[in-house]
Amino acid sequence: MFCGQGTSLLNSQQKRLIDMKRFKFFILSLALILFFSACEKEESHDLLPAPEQSEEQQVESRNTNGWTLKWEDNFDFFNSSNWTKIDAPGGINGELSYIRPNNVWTSNGNLVIMTNNDGYGGRAYTSGKIISKNKKELKYGRVDVRMRAAITQGSHNAAWLLHKPCDGVNPCGSDWPPELDIMEVIGREPDRAHQTIHTSKVYRGGCEWNGSNCGSNYYQDGETTWLNPWPGNAFYTYSIEWEPTQVKWYINGSLKHTFTQNGVDRWVPDELMYIILDCTVGGSWAGSPDGSSSWPQYTYVDWIKVYEKSNGGGNNGGGNNGGNLSDGNYRIKNVASGHYLTADGSNTEWVTPYQASLGNNWGSQKWVKIDIGGGFFKLEPHWPTNRCLTANNNSGIQNVFQAAYQNWGTQKWKAVDVGNGQYRIEASWPSNATLTTPNNNNWSSIKQNSVQNNNQEKWIFESI
Repeated sequence: MFCGQGTSLLNSQQKRLIDMKRFKFFILSLALILFFSACEKEESHDLLPAPEQSEEQQVESRNTNGWTLKWEDNFDFFNSSNWTKIDAPGGINGELSYIRPNNVWTSNGNLVIMTNNDGYGGRAYTSGKIISKNKKELKYGRVDVRMRAAITQGSHNAAWLLHKPCDGVNPCGSDWPPELDIMEVIGREPDRAHQTIHTSKVYRGGCEWNGSNCGSNYYQDGETTWLNPWPGNAFYTYSIEWEPTQVKWYINGSLKHTFTQNGVDRWVPDELMYIILDCTVGGSWAGSPDGSSSWPQYTYVDWIKVYEKSNGGGNNGGGNNGGNLSDGNYRIKNVASGHYLTADGSNTEWVTPYQASLGNNWGSQKWVKIDIGGGFFKLEPHWPTNRCLTANNNSGIQNVFQAAYQNWGTQKWKAVDVGNGQYRIEASWPSNATLTTPNNNNWSSIKQNSVQNNNQEKWIFESI
């Protein structure tokens, strides 16, 4: 009897132990399901072996002095808060592929972009593209991207910046340029990388001011670098530094090219832009695939890092000299009159600008603040070109002018912060000259005067 009772008790304890293990397994399984369902689901792909990187290739050789990391993506998973996958037929430069979300995934700490000849959506080829539009955008900064390109006839790898009116899928028309290419590698040139600026000769911005494409106003500049090993056989860190008056390109920390604006027909873009990472098939530049092409191809992106200037980017310093006022495009409104600083549209030199009510997108009311060092900047209207705001050489109440830039003290200005988002605009010479309005009348001439601490000498910079 005792032995029988003992056996029955042991079986009951075993049963409870088994039930408890089953319950714990259920809870663990449920937790795993909830965890993975919170992550963005990606198309199922075989894990690709991580592309080999030599010890030297794994070391980033860039000096980050002067730059502060703003955000980065190491592609341990696909982060939909940074990127959008494109689902559309490619329409730029006559490319031949359909851009599919399924052609983009992450594997072994890399973003993988596949191009293939599998056919989809009426296209013989498929490709992949991600964009940061409306998620991660920048106006000036530094971007580093570490990539290994897909190399076959017809492939076109790119990491690039495009301004927001363009969708990165279809031709921009009159909204293009600007465009900044961090890197481009095409299959028919497997040993070289291209780094390019596409901009306008007319003013800081695209050519949409006249409602047509750039035509003769289009300007392109850049550099082609021959690389060994080839970009398809190794990772390279491609970099761009975009500042208000110049753009620099690097590969593995080595400076390859510098573009500097001259304020006449070489302009650095100043629009908000977003990042595109892609590899497409075909097109007028890359050319069509042929019998030598092999598929599928894979572009790998190890990581991307985006920086801003440690001092705020494009600013002139700190304190009361407008250090919180970045370079860029502005309309400049007088606090007292409510009218806007307006250039004379005649293109005549040594005429006096006005204050006027806001017009219908006039270029004469759009001003570019351009850092020229020493805590000073110059102010140039979008129209007329090759003119800048110029103080009168005499002190006291005087008319100011618009004239070609000659690096005079009368053409150098600083913005003195007076609070409430308002600034005095003071000339380097005469030292006591500040921009002012004589009255509140529409179309009255702009003056300079010694500081009076009134609203007529206070201005609001409205970013555009």
